[in-house]
Amino acid sequence: MARRIELCGGKDCRRHKKSFRALYESLHSMDGFVLGKCQGVCSGPVICLRQKKKKYIFRKIREKKLVSELCFLLQTGSAPQKKNLSKALNKLLKVKK
Repeated sequence: MARRIELCGGKDCRRHKKSFRALYESLHSMDGFVLGKCQGVCSGPVICLRQKKKKYIFRKIREKKLVSELCFLLQTGSAPQKKNLSKALNKLLKVKK
């Protein structure tokens, strides 16, 4: 299954203009990127990464440091693992099967 990176395009996520724009500009050129509908998490901006039948949801990606760390993680192409993430990004991760 191919990797899919979905940036929530809901009203609550778009409200955080600076971080939403930074995420969009960093991610829109990556393979598998889509601007999706509301994820129902509403603590935006929200990124949903679907990879190997798992769904990784990153909420409240608002700081520049978190945006750059998440973009670097997604560019590597590997699945997020808690031991490889900073404490701040680790707190924002939710994994669903």
